[in-house]
Amino acid sequence: MLSIAPNGLDALAAVGLGNVVEAISEPVSAMVMRNGRGRRLATLGSPAGLPAQRLVWRADLYRALHDATASRGVRVEYGKRLVGLDQDAAGVTAIFADGTRASADLPPEDAFPAYEALRRPRAEKIIKMGERTNSDKAAGPAARLLRDLTMPIAMRLMNPETFAWPMRHHIDWNAPAAAAPAALAPGAGVH
Repeated sequence: MLSIAPNGLDALAAVGLGNVVEAISEPVSAMVMRNGRGRRLATLGSPAGLPAQRLVWRADLYRALHDATASRGVRVEYGKRLVGLDQDAAGVTAIFADGTRASADLPPEDAFPAYEALRRPRAEKIIKMGERTNSDKAAGPAARLLRDLTMPIAMRLMNPETFAWPMRHHIDWNAPAAAAPAALAPGAGVH
C-alpha cells in the first residue's frame, strides 16, 4: 500500500487523472502511532486546509492509471532503446532504435539542472527530516519506555504544521520549463 499526499493528487489532477485515485482509494483522516504492545501514543490528523491523503494498493493504482491513460489515447510503450538526440533552438528530440521520436522543450543539459535546482532545497529538507525520524527507530528498552511516556505529551504540544509542509508544496504545472539560473545549476555552490 502507499499513500498519496494532497500535492500528489494535485499533480494527477493537473493531467486529468485526479478522479482515478479517488475511485480506488480510501481517505486517511488521521495516522495513529502505537508502541510495540499496541498502546496508542499519538494521533496525527490531516493538515488543516488540505484534502486527506489517499491510501491505495500499488497494483490498483498502476492498473487504474494505465487504463485511464489508454482510454484517453495515451500510448505507453515499453522496451524502447534511445539511440540519439537532435537539438535545436526549440528543444531536444529523442530518437529511438525503432525510428520513433519524442520531443521536449528543453535540452537535457538545461532540463536536468533546472529540475535539480527546483527540487534540491526541498529534497534536502525532506532527507534531513527522514534522518531524524529514522535515527529513533532502534530504541532499546529504556529509550522505548521514555518514548512511550513522553510522546503523548510531546505530540499534544507539537505544531502539526511542522510535518505538513511537504504536503503543501505546489508545482505550477502550466508554467513553462526554463533553464536553471547559473547560480543554481549543479556544481555552482548548491550542495
